[in-house]
Amino acid sequence: MYNFEHALKQAKGEYLFLSDQDDIWLPHKRETMLRHLVEHDLVISDATVVDEDKNILHDSFFTFNHSKKGLLKNIYKNSYLGCCMAFNKELLNKSLPFPKGINMHDWWIGLIAERYASIYFCEESLILYRRHHKTLTPISRKSKNSFFTKVGFRIAILKGLFRRSLALTQRHH
Repeated sequence: MYNFEHALKQAKGEYLFLSDQDDIWLPHKRETMLRHLVEHDLVISDATVVDEDKNILHDSFFTFNHSKKGLLKNIYKNSYLGCCMAFNKELLNKSLPFPKGINMHDWWIGLIAERYASIYFCEESLILYRRHHKTLTPISRKSKNSFFTKVGFRIAILKGLFRRSLALTQRHH
């Protein structure tokens, strides 16, 4: 995860798009998201979930995952899929550095946006989100993490949000 942080710190553009190596961007993804980024700090698009052979597993990641806005909802169950996200440099600056103990950079950026930014959930599927049968992050199976591991991730996220809130408050005073 800290490789993502290092890469994001090197970013120079006004807008940042996260991308995974095996996902397929649909031709109008960039233009559609840029159009919404004019009015919002973070845009997240829907995705069509496919297997390694591009067979459709789920027409809509949003529907499958019950994705929507809401800080508490997203602490409980994350809607923020990095490969579907684009955001502005200001949100990136609020998100960095990543706190220790969190396990997903996209979840963290999404929660920072929930707290401090304007978010737009684009209902249009703009990528083919590829899931391999041996992937580390399964979408069609239940998580292999124990209940206590999941609670630990959320405690780390909540501690990070609390500390970031204090840091951002101190910057403005």
